[in-house]
Amino acid sequence: MTHHASPLAAPTVFGREEEPQHPTTRRPPSWMRRDLVLLLPIALFLIAALVLPAIYAGSPTAQDLQGRLKPPLLFDGGSWAHPLGTDGLGRDVLARTLAAMSLSLRIGVLAALGASAIGITLGLIAAGGNRAIDASITTLSDVVLTVPFVVVGIVVTAILGQGLPNVLAVLVVTGWVAYARIVRLQARAIARSDFVLAAKALGGSRRHIAVAHILPNLSPVLVLLICQQIGAMMLYEASLTYLGIGLPIERLSLGGLVQAGQDQIFKAWWIGFMPGCALALAVIGLNLAAEWLQRRMRPDRRRGATESDARPAAVDRIHAQDRMERHDEWNARSARYPPRRRGGGRRTHARPRSRRPGRCGHTGRGCDARWAAVRPDDRPRSRS
Repeated sequence: MTHHASPLAAPTVFGREEEPQHPTTRRPPSWMRRDLVLLLPIALFLIAALVLPAIYAGSPTAQDLQGRLKPPLLFDGGSWAHPLGTDGLGRDVLARTLAAMSLSLRIGVLAALGASAIGITLGLIAAGGNRAIDASITTLSDVVLTVPFVVVGIVVTAILGQGLPNVLAVLVVTGWVAYARIVRLQARAIARSDFVLAAKALGGSRRHIAVAHILPNLSPVLVLLICQQIGAMMLYEASLTYLGIGLPIERLSLGGLVQAGQDQIFKAWWIGFMPGCALALAVIGLNLAAEWLQRRMRPDRRRGATESDARPAAVDRIHAQDRMERHDEWNARSARYPPRRRGGGRRTHARPRSRRPGRCGHTGRGCDARWAAVRPDDRPRSRS
């Protein structure tokens, strides 16, 4: 009686059954795991600031005096109706924190973009202008740095009062200095590069060189600085509002919520603790996102990038011209020294002057060049 192999049986090799191979799951590469870690804080903050306010059903202004000072969900007395508790007037802390995060993010982005526009323009003007323009812009930046932003906020609030435009004006006026100083130093360093000198030799104007050559090479630094400045502007706005010289009390901001919770810090710590955690999450997430963007935007750090991707096209043209000049020099030298016969009947060209030491240790001209000037009959012969 013959037995037929079952179609589900394991395959055999030389009469021996092999162990079934199970498919293995591939782990994501290390760079992807690192990117996920760097982008996780800012992703959580953006979801909380832009998505959750439209989904969460709680109202940031609705009052419930019977449910005042309720603790968060994980503590005794907490409920799902108010996951982060309530304040002294029974208002939901989570809804107020989400609304404040959205407003603080908008203020940080607007202030950072306004300051970057002014600072980048002044930095490029100082780097490409004459000595008088450079000295005047540098002196102006030093004067702005000597005045703290809190003093500027006090003066503006005393003259114009509290309001969102006044806060933005204070942040922009005091925040452009960092952009101007960094752009000035980096632009001067890039202006001495070979590809910029080649563009100047080809007749490029200052505006064309600044826009086409300097700004693209400044983009990693500017992206890093803008991301960091967004978090810094959010922190500065929270500081001004906490001191009472920023946004009015009816506008929900993270600094205002922290200031409102300091009076009840021992009774209801969650009122000021939750907005403070949200502000810390924003600052840390923006700094980590800036680091990730800088790594991804640099040409020499991209995955799969070659050496030619890390330099501009003008540098390649200069290198090609240099190779052509060396080739022409070699041809001219070969024509100057005609081929000569050496012992053994081999025809060869005279080698150019070399500074590398030869086999005998002589420097200046190598051994081959030294014996090339000697007649074939006078060369030392081997005893073999």
